[in-house]
Amino acid sequence: MSTNQSALTSSVSRRQFINTAALVTAGAAVASRSAFGAAAPAAAPAANSANATAGINYARALVEAYGRPNSKFNGVQVGTITYSFRSMPTSAEEVLKYCVISGISAIEMMGEVAQSYLAGPAAGGGRGGRGGLPNATPAQNDAFAAMTTALAPLTTALQTAQTNLATASLKNPAGSEAIRAASEEVGKAQAALAQARADQLAKIQNSPNKLNAEQVAAVGQANGVPAPARGGGGRGAAGAPAERTPPAAWMTPENLVKLADLKRMFNEAGVSIYALKNVNGNQSDAALDYVLQMAKALGATHNTLELSEDSAVLERLGAFGVKNGIRIGYHTHLQGRIDAFDNALKLSPANSLNVDTGHYWAANGSSAIPLLSRFPDRVASIHLKDRTGPNNGQQNLMWGTGETDIIAILRKIRDEKWNFPASAELEYTIPPGSNAVVEVGRCRAYAAMALVT
Repeated sequence: MSTNQSALTSSVSRRQFINTAALVTAGAAVASRSAFGAAAPAAAPAANSANATAGINYARALVEAYGRPNSKFNGVQVGTITYSFRSMPTSAEEVLKYCVISGISAIEMMGEVAQSYLAGPAAGGGRGGRGGLPNATPAQNDAFAAMTTALAPLTTALQTAQTNLATASLKNPAGSEAIRAASEEVGKAQAALAQARADQLAKIQNSPNKLNAEQVAAVGQANGVPAPARGGGGRGAAGAPAERTPPAAWMTPENLVKLADLKRMFNEAGVSIYALKNVNGNQSDAALDYVLQMAKALGATHNTLELSEDSAVLERLGAFGVKNGIRIGYHTHLQGRIDAFDNALKLSPANSLNVDTGHYWAANGSSAIPLLSRFPDRVASIHLKDRTGPNNGQQNLMWGTGETDIIAILRKIRDEKWNFPASAELEYTIPPGSNAVVEVGRCRAYAAMALVT
């Protein structure tokens, strides 16, 4: 921990933080969420389709079960990015549930989450599935549907156990008996589901309906097997964007209406979508227009991507941002520096900052506050994570144990009344017995401690 960070947290011991976290997150997974002046439930958005009605009903059920989320503290909107939940199934409905349970009321949505919603339900699954078994025969689809049905009770049991663990972790001090017991139940549920899945798959593979490798992978994803985690906030090798352009077949007015339904579902549960992450500099003109309209349909103010060093790309993206009324939020990794965004900002009024404050510290060994202070009106959003600097391995660590000045950054946003959200991006190693929902809830608690105390 840096001297600066140590000074800021000197009045809050680890035990005090845990107790504070328990207080500010109590109710993150239960009915009451009055702490910090949680907003009253908004009026129901108008439902213009059966899909919209189903989404609204689902959202209301989540709020009824877990309470309405609130992660805006003293004027500072704390959110997360769906990348934080990459270790778990990430249909739109699942992501919304994770937000509600962890108390998060705003989110930056990765493109694949929106696209999964457009793809529709998987065979034998519910709304928001992964699109079914690829290139399947009718008999294979029947076998897959039967497998999904057979696994459903165990899948539900695992989800219940995970929810109970999240609730216990957010209500009790670390290491308590309640957390230990809930963690054991998650392990038992995971083992039972894994064994049953293996048995069901073996039956299919020993039948005339044997699946190929691609189909086996799809079965795993549909039944909750996490995809391999990608480093660096969802980027591929060498920091290249991994976001996919929506297939041309999806670029329809009807799908923009569906995304408006997705927005209604999230909003009904008390979660706003402030950014979409599916734009890149290689997209065609038609695709660029469409992905920016996707962002508008979701209620987002900006679409995010990795910062390019190509002026032509920056100018083109900025022009499309102006045309569509959407900001382009540029993200940096270790290439971040105090003047990293200057060229982009000069080339278009739509070009904006999506600063990763943890990566900035890792690259420079110093705070991103001077960067944010140069042009706060051009900041679309920021990412928060706790990292060490270049002299200490540039590690991703649990919040409060690294060097990044998260507390100072949040208080600066509060005191200056800067109007942009701060995304908790979960990149540290999840502790044994925990999960991404629990850890995002802990990040929320840490932010609340910084902004309320």
